Amino acid sequence: MLLALGLVIMMFTLGTVALWGTLGATRREQAAARLGSLLRNIRAEAASTGRRFRLSFDAETIQPVVTYEPQPLSQPGTFQPYHAWWVEQARLPEGIRVAC
Repeated sequence: MLLALGLVIMMFTLGTVALWGTLGATRREQAAARLGSLLRNIRAEAASTGRRFRLSFDAETIQPVVTYEPQPLSQPGTFQPYHAWWVEQARLPEGIRVAC
């Protein structure tokens, strides 16, 4: 009986460790997909508006920040935050960090 209980506990522990690793890989894949989508959206927005866009990461939160140059002729090099629904959807899950 103790042997059977020990085997069940060991199988449960191995299953938990395997599942934990799978969940981490899934979170990383989702974060990569979000960043890829964000880059495609930035490129499409730049092409359709004729404006320069920048992607950076906030130093504290490590979340993506999109800025754009609203007045390239009268105020070149002046960038402002760009607010769009697809920028907000690109937030990275907790625990995922981007190394630059």
